[in-house]
Amino acid sequence: MTDDKIERKIAVIFATDVVGYSKHMEQDEDETLKSFRACKKILEKLFEEHGGTIFNTAGDSVLAEFPSAVSAVVCASEFQELIKERNDNRQSPINLQFRIGINMGDVVKEDSNLYGDGVNIAARLEALAQPNGICLSKSVYDLVNKKTKFFFSDLGEQKVKENQFHAFDLLLDPSQKRTIKSNENSSVRIFTAVTTLLVITIGGLIYFFSFQTNPQKLAIQIDTPKENILGKTLLILPFDNMSDNSDTESMKKSIVDHLISSISSTVMLNIVPRQKSYVLKEKFQTVEDLYRETGASFILSGSALGSEENFRISLELLDVRKEKILWSANYEFSKSDLFSTLDEIEFSVRRMILSKLTMGEEATQYLEKHFVNSEDFLEILRLRVALLKEGTSIERNHSEPFRMILEKNPDSSGANYLYARSLIRQLGAYRENSNVEIKDIFKANSRALELDPGNAPAYAFKATLKKRFQLKFDETLLRTALRYGEDNYLVLETVADVYRLQAKPEEAITYYKQALEVAPYGPSVLKLALFASYLEANRIKDARELAKEMISSDKFLEFWGQLCLIYIEAINGEKISSSQMYKEFLEKNKISLEDLLRKIETSPMARREYWVREELIKSLKGIDG
Repeated sequence: MTDDKIERKIAVIFATDVVGYSKHMEQDEDETLKSFRACKKILEKLFEEHGGTIFNTAGDSVLAEFPSAVSAVVCASEFQELIKERNDNRQSPINLQFRIGINMGDVVKEDSNLYGDGVNIAARLEALAQPNGICLSKSVYDLVNKKTKFFFSDLGEQKVKENQFHAFDLLLDPSQKRTIKSNENSSVRIFTAVTTLLVITIGGLIYFFSFQTNPQKLAIQIDTPKENILGKTLLILPFDNMSDNSDTESMKKSIVDHLISSISSTVMLNIVPRQKSYVLKEKFQTVEDLYRETGASFILSGSALGSEENFRISLELLDVRKEKILWSANYEFSKSDLFSTLDEIEFSVRRMILSKLTMGEEATQYLEKHFVNSEDFLEILRLRVALLKEGTSIERNHSEPFRMILEKNPDSSGANYLYARSLIRQLGAYRENSNVEIKDIFKANSRALELDPGNAPAYAFKATLKKRFQLKFDETLLRTALRYGEDNYLVLETVADVYRLQAKPEEAITYYKQALEVAPYGPSVLKLALFASYLEANRIKDARELAKEMISSDKFLEFWGQLCLIYIEAINGEKISSSQMYKEFLEKNKISLEDLLRKIETSPMARREYWVREELIKSLKGIDG
């Protein structure tokens, strides 16, 4: 190269330094240096893994070049998480925090060093970043937004010293959401923060990844099922005895007790406890009174008629809000065969709930096909309920029950698929601390498809895996999943989630709505997913209508629907109406702002849709002043 020739190129620049490095040095120079060297080793290892090359260091600052914007952002996120883990484990008396800025732009190469605006803006972004934070330029954001699992916050146009640029925060944690005065006069961009949703299965995600036990209760809560996670409650009333004999009385009581105890752990409905059911039967005579007392969406009632040797059971399921009979059935049995009677009625009632209310017929058939053994079938249902209904924590051994079922059924396509789903939930919950290997997730799901090429949910899940881990959107897989399972709730929900990952909210809306048509009383969190999708698509009117529908749906969703309406009023600038609605909400529920925020933060309902959760919290704090 001649002396007068200048070599220029476009490069991705990664800039980082330590927060408060000088103060740490004043406090304990030796420990600060030891801690920084340890952190730098972590960074250098990550650079090696992700293709980063250091071209300049100065004290506590490091500048590196990456061949890919995605690689730089992933590297930055992993570094911040590892540093946080190191600090949490107190591996050093000096806990260092880092800021990171990433830019893609024109640079000048001179020997092994890089100069120019591309480097300068990366340094300005680093200065703008929060402690433990990552700040990106728009050029980087535009490349990584649709190719990664991350959430971002639009900071607008910023000016630091002589450089002006459009900046974005990468949100490693919802608490990092902030507002910085922008040099633009444009309105706040509400929806750019919502870009991805992890598996749902992820269990998005935080559906999938950060459940807690024993959520805080509202002050208004009483010991009734309406305050449980799902909202939809089934009241199984003691049957009427149409015969004047003690045998029939004893048998119909045994059937009711068995139904309540056996079904409650296997369906996505809250079941009124047995003792309370008997008290309610004695105390209240009308459906209106029972609903007012329990908030029950459905009532299963029945009658028993007995002769000397046989007896007949008649059952009827009522949709309380619609005043509509959803199902009825009659059974005739011999009094000498009570245990078979209990099993048959239990099976029929549970299947009716699954197919007509909480899963839909096709998803129910899917589980029945892949888990012929009744014990395995019931265990799968219990595990599903434990995750989505009870909000149990995802422990390190979360996948173990699914592995044990797979061990019993190694050639079951469904068992392999569900094991893969359990692995990704466990991985999402623990990330770097997880003992899950990504290759094992792919392997189990591939095995599911190998055993059953028509396994529709496995195709949809494969699309999730490709999008999350390979950054590839494979719409062909989604179409294949829908071809094999167009009315399968498990397919529709996952397909919708993948479209949200791809930032295609309109498509996500279509399939969330189809899932709700198939299983209208499935997990209530799906309503929040649809609400968030409406916001992402800027369909405020539809979001408002959905919030109103939630309010009129049941006692549980009423809580969330009211909050969503308050939020919509707030983002639309309706300060007076949002403030009034907020005050009425607090008064009606007899709750303080502090307790309300705690309820929102800890609810499993909002853990999947944590963007909605954070936006609700921010708007409520703003209204409260």
